[in-house]
Amino acid sequence: MNRKSKALKALLALAIVIALCMFFARTVQTITTPKVQRISATKGKLEQKISLTGELYFQKTESMKLEGAKKLAITVEQVNVRPGHYVSKGDVIFTAFAPEYESKMEELRTKRDDKVREYTEEYAGHILLKQTTRQNDMYNEMMEGMAAYYTARYNLVSQATAEGYALPGDDAGKAAVTDGSEALNALSAAFGEALALRDAKVQQLSDLYNGKIPGVYRIGDTTFEYIKKVDKLRGEIDELDQQMLELAELNESLLQMVAPHDGYITEIELKSGDSYDGSKPAFAMTAEGDAPMLRAEVTSVDKTLREGLKITFSDGETASEISGLETAADGKKYALVKLDSKIIRAAGGLARMLSEEQIPLTLIYKASKSTTLLPASAVRSEGSGSDYVYVVGRTYGGLLDSSGYKVTKQTVTVLERGDQVVSVAEDLSYREIADREDRALTDGQAVMDYVD
Repeated sequence: MNRKSKALKALLALAIVIALCMFFARTVQTITTPKVQRISATKGKLEQKISLTGELYFQKTESMKLEGAKKLAITVEQVNVRPGHYVSKGDVIFTAFAPEYESKMEELRTKRDDKVREYTEEYAGHILLKQTTRQNDMYNEMMEGMAAYYTARYNLVSQATAEGYALPGDDAGKAAVTDGSEALNALSAAFGEALALRDAKVQQLSDLYNGKIPGVYRIGDTTFEYIKKVDKLRGEIDELDQQMLELAELNESLLQMVAPHDGYITEIELKSGDSYDGSKPAFAMTAEGDAPMLRAEVTSVDKTLREGLKITFSDGETASEISGLETAADGKKYALVKLDSKIIRAAGGLARMLSEEQIPLTLIYKASKSTTLLPASAVRSEGSGSDYVYVVGRTYGGLLDSSGYKVTKQTVTVLERGDQVVSVAEDLSYREIADREDRALTDGQAVMDYVD
């Protein structure tokens, strides 16, 4: 073998050795080098679906009482609504009857008949006597004046006591109150007028008895007492008639209770056969012009929520939006969701929504501004506020070392986090980011793509 052949064989052997070294070097490198997926950041608005539960909510409700039932208790006959029903002004909520009406009316009727009989007997027994005289008129006027005086006196003393004034004597109030409230001063003036009326009528009757009124003479006691008695009987009959009229009107007003305005029934516990005395609300309904809505607790949602964000229901088709946000007294935060007739129909009606209590909702959250978006798996954290990514850069090797990649740790400012995507403040659109590594990475470490 000549020298040339030996040289060729040596070069061939060297080439084989080098090739084997490179093969094993790359094999070792493949085994020991972390594999990553190189991804690019995108620009856009962070979106996320957030599961919520809502409950039917009425911002303003009104409790309705049937005040007349305090005077005449009723028994509910038929209830026409239940919670969730929509009613128009004048719709009958329930019908009722007053069990004691007939007995009370009969009692008044008997009293009135007795007074009529007494009046008739008195009139028939004195048919030849005068039926009215100036003396009796003046006596009646004096009685009315006395009644007005004592009513005014009671009102003044009651008001003065409430405001811390002490009014002495039987004729309390003769010393006019001039330094009290406006209402007390006005009452004092009214009291003074009543006192003057009382004194004038007493003096007038006294003048009659003393013969001091020209042309008017005192009549005999028999005629005077008779006229006094029949006047009193007429007054008692009139009063009983008025009581009967008022009782009939009261009974008529209790036969049914109607909606005072348009709205939704939110509560009614009365049922057929129940007694009701007006001491508690008969039912509750939404305030005039107020609409029902859903209220979903969002205390734990770490997003900046705002009005207009989309809300979808369990069917995936019916949608609404956040119409307001509020914080309750206990610190819990709530999102208010608009309801319209279409949504209510799709949910099976308001009554069904009330019975379900918890209604599944999905909030379609969308950030208000475009930012850099990265997969959540590519953003790492060392604790609160210490977030970072690994930026991938290319390296160039020599004869036995091929070109490759290495990662550099870069701090980022996280604006918002979603389940799948994270929004960061830095613009990384021109960089490649390491994601889904097969082992822990360190700053400056060599990496390589996953091998198929």
